[in-house]
Amino acid sequence: MCRDDMWPHLHIIGLTGGIATGKSTVSRFLSQLGAYVIDADEVAHQVTLPGSTGFLKLVEEFGDEIVTPEGALDRKKLGRIVFGDRKALAAVNAVVHPLVIGKIHNMLETLDRDLGARDHCVCVVLDVPLLFEAGMDKICDEVWVVAVDLEIQIKRLRERDG
Repeated sequence: MCRDDMWPHLHIIGLTGGIATGKSTVSRFLSQLGAYVIDADEVAHQVTLPGSTGFLKLVEEFGDEIVTPEGALDRKKLGRIVFGDRKALAAVNAVVHPLVIGKIHNMLETLDRDLGARDHCVCVVLDVPLLFEAGMDKICDEVWVVAVDLEIQIKRLRERDG
C-alpha cells in the first residue's frame, strides 16, 4: 500500500542499525526483490565532494588539514578529529545531516513524480544508520532495525577494518 501524503507512489522503509550489523546485506536483498535503495552514507559522500557546499563548510569549520593532497575530503582524518569529541561530531552533523536529508527528499520527489506518471507504486528502502537521530524516521511508513550479537558485530568489524 502506498502512502497518500508527500510521496503517494512510495512505500518507505527506514532501515537502521549499528555498525557491522548487516544493513547493507539487508538492503541488497531488498533491492534484489525490487526495492529502490537509498544509502545515506553514499548520499553523504555525494554532498561532501570537492567543491560542494558540504565540502566547503567542513573545510571552513575544520581547516585544510581535512583535505587530501588531491583536494578531496580526508574522511579518515576527519573521523579521527570527531572520534570522542562530541562538539566536533555535532559540528560535522550540523553540516552534513541537512544536506543529506535535503538530497534524499529531492530523490524521493523525483522518484514519486516519475512513478506517478506510470501510476505505479514502489518500495523505497532508506538505509540510514542514524535514522532516528536525523529525524528521518518521520518520513517512513515503517522502520526496520538490523541487529546482531555483539560478538558477531566485533568479528565483522575486525574482518572489515583489520
